[in-house]
Amino acid sequence: MSEVRQISDNAVESDGVGGLLSDSFYETAERIRKVLKQDLAECKWSREEVAIRLSVRMGRISLAMIDAYVSESKANKFPAELIPAWIEVTGSHRILALLCGDVELSIATPEDRDFAELGRARMKAERLARKLEGRV
Repeated sequence: MSEVRQISDNAVESDGVGGLLSDSFYETAERIRKVLKQDLAECKWSREEVAIRLSVRMGRISLAMIDAYVSESKANKFPAELIPAWIEVTGSHRILALLCGDVELSIATPEDRDFAELGRARMKAERLARKLEGRV
């Protein structure tokens, strides 16, 4: 099990986990805010429409809440339970890629999974071929 220790008021250090724990909460929140803002700027829906579509999926989400999540002057943090709906509504995986990248993971699309399965099947076939060559 990795050890986590406090190194300042808002950061921790770990011997087994990277970025997210060593990054301060405030820096991560700021990076999330920037990603959300970028998603909204590139989304085909207006902020109002994003709020409506999130509300349909998650309950009452207002335009004021959306604005607060991306505002530099507000302290409202984006709730994790909104991430799947945000991805569905905006079509952007940036927030998930950001969080995954902080802990040295990556997002696998269905196509990525298909390629991985194809690679595993090919490696298995090559192992079987080598095994059969040894018997001839």
